[in-house]
Amino acid sequence: MKNSMYNLFLTITLFTLLIGFGISPSFGMLLKIELKKTTDGEILYVGGTGPGNYSDIQEAIDNAENGDTIFVYIGDYPANIVIDKSIILIGENREKTIIQDGSDGIFVFADKVTITNFTITHCGGFWDKAGILVRSNDNTICYNNIVDNGVLNGIYLELASFNNVYNNLIENCQYNGLKVSYSTYNNISGNFISTNNGMGMILHDSSKNNIFCNTITKSYWGGINIYENSNENLLFHNNLIENDIQNGYDISGNSWDNFEEGNFWDDYKGEDNNGDGIGDTPYIIVGNSTKDNYPLMNINEIPSKPSIDGPVNGKIGKEYEYSFTVTDPNDDDIFIYVDWGDNTFSNWVGPYESEEVINIMHSWSEEGKFIITARARDSNGYYGFSAIKEIHCQRYKIKLNALFSNLFERFPFLEKLIIPINVK
Repeated sequence: MKNSMYNLFLTITLFTLLIGFGISPSFGMLLKIELKKTTDGEILYVGGTGPGNYSDIQEAIDNAENGDTIFVYIGDYPANIVIDKSIILIGENREKTIIQDGSDGIFVFADKVTITNFTITHCGGFWDKAGILVRSNDNTICYNNIVDNGVLNGIYLELASFNNVYNNLIENCQYNGLKVSYSTYNNISGNFISTNNGMGMILHDSSKNNIFCNTITKSYWGGINIYENSNENLLFHNNLIENDIQNGYDISGNSWDNFEEGNFWDDYKGEDNNGDGIGDTPYIIVGNSTKDNYPLMNINEIPSKPSIDGPVNGKIGKEYEYSFTVTDPNDDDIFIYVDWGDNTFSNWVGPYESEEVINIMHSWSEEGKFIITARARDSNGYYGFSAIKEIHCQRYKIKLNALFSNLFERFPFLEKLIIPINVK
């Protein structure tokens, strides 16, 4: 209480001095406000210009604790990153936050890790090397570009279960786009896997995985290849296009449809006489006479990245309206999911029509910088790419004009006396 009254007295005294100097305070420049954590852990920053920011991703990970979030600003960062803690690793911009030049891009062997919004490129290695190599459980790998790598695999799940791998671009890798071995109960969806020198996707000794809504194209050694000891995998709503040798190969007899709809095969020769969008005859998959009993006649494209419209600055406790718009190329209905950056979520809301404006209200209970992340999926389960918007929320404002700042330059002891009063 004494400190608050003392600070208030100093503020009033300085204000009086300013009037005495003929300076009229205005409200245009914000004093720095401490950033509050937005998850159960702390937020660490890599790159950028903030005081205390790390310059290296690995250094930030080494200093993090389980539950922390590491936010990486736009820039180029060295690869061979090892994640041994349960953290969220998020890049500022998917195309411009770049991890490059290593044998592995990122190696994950802690559980409950999220990696999102990076480009991983120009990494090279052999055998078990990958753009992202996962040997743990319950992780989320999403919204990354894994492109132009000399590594054997784009994403590699080995001895890994209950992971979610979705909406990644995996392109021009030295061999496989996505490899799954000795792994179960993974969801692999919405990935675009193209122009890889091996197989688009390969599974061996891996069962009970769900593989849906992926597009796999122009792979040199086949689209999706499933080998020995890989049973009870479910594959549907995938697009398989222009893959050399064959679009699909399966020697273990897995399910290539969900009993209602299967996959799109660009080499399917059947007809759709009743016009229901499903082929009248099964698509035969090479290997073990496995069939897609409900082959799709038309390719299904993903919805667009949401546009986000709304204020970028706000006050604690006040509700603000944000508008989201998504376009679906197939004119399917849209569902949208919003992460507000403060450990609260909208869940999937909808359905909405393509290009319909979706208005959602939200307020923040703490001061700090928050990142809104919005993503969409269509009624067929195809996920689009995410969009982000940075929000600054504060409890109070103290604004100074240029003359006020000049005064601090002339009398620096005055700035040290002023400590912002936390107005409840």
